Amino acid sequence: MAAAMPPSVLAIETSGAVCSAAALSGDAVCTRSVRGGRRHDAELMGMIDAVLAESELARGDVHAIAVSAGPGSYTGLRIGVSVAKALAEALGRPLVAVPSLVACALASELEGNLLVAFPSRRKEVFAARVLVSERTARQVGDTLAGEPAAILSSLADGLTAVVGPGADRIDRERARVSECDAGAVARVGAAMLSIGEVVDPELFEPYYLKEFVAGTPTTSVFARLPF
Repeated sequence: MAAAMPPSVLAIETSGAVCSAAALSGDAVCTRSVRGGRRHDAELMGMIDAVLAESELARGDVHAIAVSAGPGSYTGLRIGVSVAKALAEALGRPLVAVPSLVACALASELEGNLLVAFPSRRKEVFAARVLVSERTARQVGDTLAGEPAAILSSLADGLTAVVGPGADRIDRERARVSECDAGAVARVGAAMLSIGEVVDPELFEPYYLKEFVAGTPTTSVFARLPF
């Protein structure tokens, strides 16, 4: 009997400055990206159609929808998650909420013990440690939000590199400023799907940046996100 084909995943990444869509079919990933946060809503659906066409997939052929779930830009996350939820509900497919920092670590194409940082307001960052090995990524510990120096002090031991769009706020010497893309979201989403880590499209809300900065002084204890 022939082995079953791995599931096809349609992925969306809008957590930062890059708007991206990807289709994962077997081992092949087709990705389209455009930079510019104000263009997310205008570009996303066209990119979804393009990656599906290039992968020779119809929308109904997709087994799951994966979306970058935050933290990140409020507007970007709202757009991406809204589209992902609508597709999941319309197609009757599971929705996978991929931690944006984990996908960003995988997208960096580095391996080891990475500190991933996204810029926040007031020159703060969201950050987490992510172990990347053999094209897999796993977050270790909590996602933290706060002053870069305090986060680096908390997470500095054994770091291989500091990556992500907020990397230069953390450690300029070791920073590799990089963006996430939907291809990485698709790969992390496929791994999560394989162990049943899905969310209810009707109930899921992204991890909005604004929830962790309103009324919080920069000297406060780190906010903790549920990853």
